[in-house]
Amino acid sequence: MRNVDMMIELLEEMSSSADGQVLLVRALGMSEQDLARYHQAELLSDSGLATWNFDSAIRITNSGYDFPTR
Repeated sequence: MRNVDMMIELLEEMSSSADGQVLLVRALGMSEQDLARYHQAELLSDSGLATWNFDSAIRITNSGYDFPTR
């Protein structure tokens, strides 16, 4: 299920990062919160607002910067 608030938080976190990235590592034993955060990052990637760099970092795209946040 989409969590728009969490997606916006991720976009804001990426946009405020010096390199536009957030580290997200999928691992066994992740908390429910971390799994939900990872899933929202996948949805951001699916929509073109972010893209995966390697397997553990997601980077905001130009479209992601243009997405209206709060």
